[in-house]
Order: sequence, then structure tokens, then C-alpha cells
Amino acid sequence: MTSRQRPPMTRTTKLLCLGAIIGPPAVISAWIVLERATEIQLPQESGYAAIAIAVAVGLTCIGLLPIAPWLRFLLAVVYAPLAAYLMFFYTFEFVGMVYGDWL
Repeated sequence: MTSRQRPPMTRTTKLLCLGAIIGPPAVISAWIVLERATEIQLPQESGYAAIAIAVAVGLTCIGLLPIAPWLRFLLAVVYAPLAAYLMFFYTFEFVGMVYGDWL
């Protein structure tokens, strides 16, 4: 392998990338289902905390990627606000599709 060739993606790298994509929606979905199943009225801040935890799951996966530190930092800077934005709207979509409770 020459210096210009990239090493092949390992199984760990693929799983970490998948975790950064699938992890946040899974965390948000679990939070919504648990919140609705317990029928306890949680404060609005708990939703923001769930989004923060979901984004932290994705950032953890990005932080463990075997790439250059500057690239991990750049990915994290782009990923965090984008994931938070998408998870905010995913929450509404999930509640509407699963529970039929559209705003």
C-alpha cells in the first residue's frame, strides 16, 4: 500500500458511523415511548435534555472514529448543531406518525 492509498474501512469504523446516524433517533424514540407509556407529564426541559443526550451519543461515536483529531473536531462542530436541528423535528414527526398527535 502506497502512502496515497487509504486503508480500508474496518468493521469498527463502519459501526461507529452507523452509531452516529442511528443512535440519536433511537435515543429520541425511546425517550418519547417511555414518556408516553408512563403518562407522567414531564417538563418541557426533559425534551431538550433528550435531544442533548441523543446528540452526545452521536458525538461519542464521532469522537471514537480512527481519523485525524482535526477531522474529528471538524465533524463534531458540523454534526452537533445539525443533529440537534434534525432531532428537534424528528421528535415532532415521530409523535405525529406513531401517536397521531400532530401540532
